[in-house]
Amino acid sequence: MRHPVYILPRTLVAVLVVLILLVGYRAARASDLQRQADSVIAHLPALSGAERLDALTYICDLAYALGDSHFERLWLEELMLEATKNEDYKLGGYAAVSLLISFYNYEMFDKLEAHYDELQNYQLRHHNIDLYYSGWNVKVSELQAREEYYKALEELNSMQRDALERKSVFGEGIALCALGQLYYEGWRDIKQATEAYQEGLKRLAEQEYVSGTELLANYDYCSLLLYEKRLKEARRAAQTWSERIVKAIKRRKSEKDNNTTNEYYAYFYAFMTLLEVSENNAKKVRESFLQFEKYQTMSSSIIDQVFFDAYEAYYSYVGLWDSALVYNNKRLDYARSNGYLHEMLPALAAHARILYKKKEYFVATHTFEEYVTMRDSLDVAQNRLLLKEFSEAHKLNMLEASQNQFRNYLIFSLVALALISAIALQFLGYARRLRRKNSVLYTAVQQSLARRIADTPQIQTHDPVEGVNVLDMRSQALFTALEHLMRERKLFRISDLTSKDLVQMLGTNRTLLVDAVRRATNGKTLAEYINQHRLEHAMQLLHHTPNLSTAYLAHQAGFRSRFRFLRLFHKKFNTTPSKYGAKLLKDNK
Repeated sequence: MRHPVYILPRTLVAVLVVLILLVGYRAARASDLQRQADSVIAHLPALSGAERLDALTYICDLAYALGDSHFERLWLEELMLEATKNEDYKLGGYAAVSLLISFYNYEMFDKLEAHYDELQNYQLRHHNIDLYYSGWNVKVSELQAREEYYKALEELNSMQRDALERKSVFGEGIALCALGQLYYEGWRDIKQATEAYQEGLKRLAEQEYVSGTELLANYDYCSLLLYEKRLKEARRAAQTWSERIVKAIKRRKSEKDNNTTNEYYAYFYAFMTLLEVSENNAKKVRESFLQFEKYQTMSSSIIDQVFFDAYEAYYSYVGLWDSALVYNNKRLDYARSNGYLHEMLPALAAHARILYKKKEYFVATHTFEEYVTMRDSLDVAQNRLLLKEFSEAHKLNMLEASQNQFRNYLIFSLVALALISAIALQFLGYARRLRRKNSVLYTAVQQSLARRIADTPQIQTHDPVEGVNVLDMRSQALFTALEHLMRERKLFRISDLTSKDLVQMLGTNRTLLVDAVRRATNGKTLAEYINQHRLEHAMQLLHHTPNLSTAYLAHQAGFRSRFRFLRLFHKKFNTTPSKYGAKLLKDNK
């Protein structure tokens, strides 16, 4: 039997040759696309009317495939002008929304902001309502890319209200799918994300028209189901997705537009490869991967982490660890370059697993430690099954490692500890700055309370004749002052409000404060008393605006946790905020 050391270099050479051929193919294809575009541009002066519009549309498709941002925007603007001149406002609308997408794809957010209102008004003027909502969705995506999640939520609330007023099922569906993406990327709430995607795709499936946004939302929804190990649901959803792709292709063929067909199938078969790997269907894994490679090659200008995932999963499944490592590194580089920290977690875990399979235990251990550090810092840890596996790898490494390797491990641990300490110091600094910022408020409240206490008669003894109790009087005065803070200054809206803060403001101690609340509220704790004010405030907001989201209500009422807000709201009012808001809307009608 050959020793593995002689096999490894040949495998690496083979992978390198494949990569060189792929790069060469893409370079040749880009050159061919540019020649085609130049040829069509040269014939433009001789064309007019519908022929000229078809030629411009083809140039825009070639520009998209080339990935040249300036070239693409130049011809999209020309297509929009020419379509408007020929009164083909639907085609002009497609060019307008494609411009917004181009600004977003190339992260030209300043240009997107500058042209957004103008392009959206074009859609409304010419009654392109579906394209209007597609453009609005690009705006929401831009806010998410900037990590301005609450602004994105406000935009989505406005988008849903607008769609309801216009009775646009497409608008509602697009808004719900975007809400699903926001729940996942903004708050990592997979349950809410899957529910939103499911409802949104159900609305979109009611229509004959199949948009590219809908097909990509299908991928996101199926991926979330796969992540949750809901494999039967994922397969059913994939079947619906496939049917919608077929419907989209039929429409595009009738319009002689096949440009995006390869892209849709590339995403679909990439997902099917991952699904079949999860279910260990060896034959179907091979079939799905071959289909994925076919369509991905034909749409090779598209670079997406999805494709790296599919390549890595397949090569890991068949045991080609060197090839799997190549695509895993691409996946990590893509996530790092785009700042997708949450996407780095599964990529790092897979990186460590591949190194473990290659018996590179020392590097695998350090990779896994990097994964654990990042996972804990992002607070998305849900699964510790890998810990046991890599603990065994760590033990093997300790048996085989030299003293030098152990010293490197110790240095790595000290660096990690220093980083954690630096983060802790930054957090403490932030807490101090926040306390100084509120010092003016504390001083004003204490002065107000001092004047109130000064005006209150001080009884120094217990008078058995009159039946006046000094503790009762002080307790009542203290609770009155606390009520003033809650009702007038609405301190309950401060999510990190503590009993220590209230004690400082009221100039008392915690025992007296808790006792005053208990006496005045028939035994309530201080936390129950504060949460009562928060729930009452949330109810007032609902009565004023019934369709507010649960996350927004929880934030405005001062709750740190949306789930705690839901539990307390249901316990007090025996319903959920969304159901109560829906009832108010129904009653108002």
